[in-house]
Amino acid sequence: MQSELAGMKERAIRANLLQVAYTNNIANVGVNLLAGTALVFMLLSAGVNQILLAAWMCALIILSAWRIHLTYTVLGTSDDFTSIPDAKLARWEFLYSLGLLVAVCLWIVITGATFTTDQPDLQHAVVMIISALAAGATGILAAQVIIGRIYITLMLTSGSLFLIVGENPQYILSLLGVAFAVVMLVLHRNNHRALREALMLKFSNRELVDELTSERQMLEHRVDRRTAELKRLSERDSLTGLLNRRGIDAWIADRCATDDVSKQYATIIIDLDRFKQINDGLGHAAGDRVLTKIAERLAKALPVDAALGRWGGDEFAAILPLGEDLSLEGCHELIRNMRGDVERAIAVDGMQIHVGFSAGLAVVSGERDLLLDSIRSADLAASEVKRKGRGGVQLYSSEMFSEQQRTLLIGQKIKDALDAGEFSIAIQPIVDAGTLEVDSYEILARWESPTLGRVRPEEFIPIAEDLGEIVGLGAYILETALSRFAAEGLAGGKAKLAINVSLRQLVWPSFADFLLTALKKHGVKPQSMVVEVTESVFDPENRVSIGSLLEKLSHEGIDIHVDDFGSGYSSLSRLREMPIAALKIDQTFVRQMDEQSIAIIEGTVHIARKFGIKTIAEGVETAEHAVALQNIGVDCLQGYLFGRPQSEFSHLGGLERSDLTRTGSLDSDAA
Repeated sequence: MQSELAGMKERAIRANLLQVAYTNNIANVGVNLLAGTALVFMLLSAGVNQILLAAWMCALIILSAWRIHLTYTVLGTSDDFTSIPDAKLARWEFLYSLGLLVAVCLWIVITGATFTTDQPDLQHAVVMIISALAAGATGILAAQVIIGRIYITLMLTSGSLFLIVGENPQYILSLLGVAFAVVMLVLHRNNHRALREALMLKFSNRELVDELTSERQMLEHRVDRRTAELKRLSERDSLTGLLNRRGIDAWIADRCATDDVSKQYATIIIDLDRFKQINDGLGHAAGDRVLTKIAERLAKALPVDAALGRWGGDEFAAILPLGEDLSLEGCHELIRNMRGDVERAIAVDGMQIHVGFSAGLAVVSGERDLLLDSIRSADLAASEVKRKGRGGVQLYSSEMFSEQQRTLLIGQKIKDALDAGEFSIAIQPIVDAGTLEVDSYEILARWESPTLGRVRPEEFIPIAEDLGEIVGLGAYILETALSRFAAEGLAGGKAKLAINVSLRQLVWPSFADFLLTALKKHGVKPQSMVVEVTESVFDPENRVSIGSLLEKLSHEGIDIHVDDFGSGYSSLSRLREMPIAALKIDQTFVRQMDEQSIAIIEGTVHIARKFGIKTIAEGVETAEHAVALQNIGVDCLQGYLFGRPQSEFSHLGGLERSDLTRTGSLDSDAA
């Protein structure tokens, strides 16, 4: 364990040293360019060959431009070099060293040209210039010990050598140059050690802070657990002074004992939106002050005969009797008023905090069990609001409970469904928009459960991702599809096989090896494979690691397609960062085909062409849409018009070209 940590620290130091080196590179390039320009002007006046000087100056300018471009490219890749893969770090180190070595060679050439003159003053001037450059390198190149030493040694020893090989050897100056080189090398070594020790101290301090933070979090957890235990002993929340769950239960029991069971009540669950960000960003103490202030505002907004409690960490529950003074419409108005009160800025530690909430509403009669169940119903309605985007209000309906029950059952059944052989694949063709020939086959997952019936992909795939079952399910779908694809004799044809891959699969460390092994196992070339990903790959949190994975797959010949493009992240600016081969335009734009949708499709096609990326339109169901999409310039089409998902490759059907030309031309000349 200690050796592993030491290795990680050593790698981090290496990465940081390289980052420092590139940060200082602009200064090195600038000094070289300035000194070289001044020397060229001096040599011109001395009668040195102008062609040689012009060629040397051009070479220096080109080298400087390349080094500056390299520096900005490298520094713009990441703010944290420790996250860069080893192979890329090694390449950056090589390119950095290459730039310095070429610069040294140029200086040796110009120094030699200077000593062809018979002007000692000019010769001494160039020796002073290279000595100054070498002296500056002791600091600027301190981050890179090997190339720094080579740079300083070559610069100074070349000057010393030229001093003794001319017609008038200057041995004393040459020996002084050698001595100066030794001193500069010692100074460079000391600077490198100081820089390295500073980085080691930095990482040691960081480890100490992380350890202290972990201990503090553990302590906070123990305090929170003890606080929760104490709360259960009382009917009041110790933080806000509101009712807690036990207090709400007691309030319900008291009201049901005195009120008519036919009386109606409205239960409201208020779930604060993104409150965890306040706790994480400002600390729990600040979060508690925000909760206390919100509790005060909610209490003032509610009628005096209502019950208000803190139901959970950032949830509040309110129960209100309905009657002449308060109707269901009045509850909605009350929630709007509470929202206005809650969303007013709250001053905490000199900051203005704004908090919103999602609200669930349930209406029941005054029976105790129904009232208790209404809290769960309202909570379910609030969760539905959050699922749809937060900040609204939802009235509970029985359909929500049925959906929740089904979601729970899907989560329980999916673990065993794969072993039970309940999953299968469906195949849908993607056709070339010009020829209508099959370009590829998209593989879709299907689940037929003995107890749940047919489970739609949009139901089970998100649950599989949440439960971590998507990796196993994806592996089964891939193996099945490859086996069928090869068995049908399609592996050597033009049509490709397209597999949908989720973000959870992409971050699986062994995904690339598994995919390539499966292709080899079934005799399918990587060039016949398409991996379809969603726009979540452009999420900054995983962009670097996923980008590296996709680059590896693309290098092997596998095409990368972005599915449902336009429905998620605004990712056009990210297309140049990943090896995307095609964009699949989301079917919502295709099915609407109004002016706005057409404009979005046209814009996507235009930008994709600029990047050399194909476009595929999903959800094509009419010949009119197919013709319109082809005229826009979409490369491939997919939808029920060309074939519904089927269980067999051989059963996939499509339209003949004449079926579309009766509606409109697919020929580019006609378009």
